[in-house]
Amino acid sequence: MKKYNLTENGKKKYTLLVPEGRHEVSYDQWKDAYQYLEMAHEAKADFENNLYAEATKKSITSIINLIAALCEGVTFEQLKKISFDKLKNIFIFEFGWLSKEQPKKKFKINGRVFEIPDFSKKTAGDFMDVMDLIAQVNDKKDDAELGLVIAAIYMREGEYEQDIDKINERKEFLKRYAKMDVLFGAGFFFSNSLLNLEKSMLLHLAGQAVKELERLTSCLSGWAIILYLQALQKAEC
Repeated sequence: MKKYNLTENGKKKYTLLVPEGRHEVSYDQWKDAYQYLEMAHEAKADFENNLYAEATKKSITSIINLIAALCEGVTFEQLKKISFDKLKNIFIFEFGWLSKEQPKKKFKINGRVFEIPDFSKKTAGDFMDVMDLIAQVNDKKDDAELGLVIAAIYMREGEYEQDIDKINERKEFLKRYAKMDVLFGAGFFFSNSLLNLEKSMLLHLAGQAVKELERLTSCLSGWAIILYLQALQKAEC
């Protein structure tokens, strides 16, 4: 985490802790931030339709809420009192990982080493695991559990075995210790494995899984930063 001292009227008001990657962001934080990643897409559509006032408001609201959701020590209402230049610099220089970070396959979590299976080998066992995973995800009622289910089935220590008790143990372990880099990697490689399935099968099996994968693997496109800068310039005029 990077530390920023934010000032209001020349006086220190808040200490903001900014994550340097998904490895410092919890799943709950990401859930809060996801809706504002979606809002950035809405702002782009407004901008392209010449609705500049709406685009400006949505882009600024999106970015300030993203900072508030992903950081520690400050709220959206408090950030609204901070200068545009300060927020602009924090966003541009500290949140590049939202669009540039690459998914990983190997992780060390609280002293334990986990690896996501290599689905490029396309073994029968891997395919069966994908099918079981889709079924479990679709059966889940609590959205907060979906990312953990995906990661718990995917993550393994050494040789993989399809053991429900061990999967549940990993889920509880990950719920306590894992950060978004783990869920991002699991979601990314699971998404790739889904591409190997027939489209007709996906329509019947993967609806909820695809929805959750979009949340786990969402990024902030480069155009959002440009739009944000344009919005800030309009707001400062």
